[in-house]
Amino acid sequence: MFTKYLILKLDFNKITVIYNSRKEVLCNNHQIIICIILNSTIAYLILAHKAPAQLRNLIKTLNTKDVYFFIHIDKKQNLDLYKKTVSHLTNVIFLSDNKRHEGTWGGTGIVKATIDLIKTAKTLANFERYILLSGQDFPLQSNEAIQEYFNVNKEKDFIDIEPLNSNNNKNKYQNRILKYRFEISTNRNDYVLIAPIWKKMFYSKESFINVYTLLKKRKIFKLMNILINRNNNLDITFFCGSQWWALKDSTICKILNYLELHPEYIKFHQNTLLLDEIFFQTIIKNIDVAEERINSSLTYVNWSRKNVSLPVLFKSSDYEELSEASKTHLFARKFDEEIDSNIFEVVADNLLK
Repeated sequence: MFTKYLILKLDFNKITVIYNSRKEVLCNNHQIIICIILNSTIAYLILAHKAPAQLRNLIKTLNTKDVYFFIHIDKKQNLDLYKKTVSHLTNVIFLSDNKRHEGTWGGTGIVKATIDLIKTAKTLANFERYILLSGQDFPLQSNEAIQEYFNVNKEKDFIDIEPLNSNNNKNKYQNRILKYRFEISTNRNDYVLIAPIWKKMFYSKESFINVYTLLKKRKIFKLMNILINRNNNLDITFFCGSQWWALKDSTICKILNYLELHPEYIKFHQNTLLLDEIFFQTIIKNIDVAEERINSSLTYVNWSRKNVSLPVLFKSSDYEELSEASKTHLFARKFDEEIDSNIFEVVADNLLK
């Protein structure tokens, strides 16, 4: 377990709380800094883009001793609206404006935000567990059960991983690895996919329509990319899976080390579609992580229900499904307080006690 220090800085008429990963005691004419030893095991990394009150409820529900929250708020949002809802909590850290990204669906911003969340957490401590959630998640088990689960499974990582190649899913492989994704605007699904001109798949009606779309939108400079073959010069095999994971510290360290040693990996993915479902899976499968220690994601998401928008937005009527999911998962998504605000109380009263 990591030991860190709560540093209270008393500076004349104001008191500032500072957190540091090392013991520090200073005294001079202006300030006295007092260190109190604390322990921490879980870093919740949360990506949020809406509903400040719902995010507050998520943090309040998960808040217990030995946890910290690192929050990325989409760059298009007013950060202060989120900060003030949890201003009384000293274990909640929001990424500053220079580390905030636009979380456009299918774009790279979500992954960049996740990397910054990891790095920010690591500057504070070496947590035992890093858990990636969205602001529209909610726990399916109590904080005590979550802590106990990770205590029992200290050496395991929890992330969905499957091969991404032309054999098991040709279209997915082509769209995500062989073609360039060009963003037209930050609106959902407002992008085009175009293969390099050296690929046979470029010569299709769809490609010419997409090229015309970029020209019409005056995105000519982006078309320069298609003159370059999107080769995989990384000498790695690609993998994919759900965006949501819970990784142990040693795996997080290996991921950061890989990114430092291979800047070309991020460069390659600047125009990758749905990078958040590829980025970490591919790294983990190409570094030294034991196969038997990789387990399925602990976040339950329903992508299979018919005749509804996916993923399913859970409501109170879905309690039985969530109750069943709680037997094998610690968290679930997706929830929306504007659709059903009672579901949180239903889950809390029945599953979290």
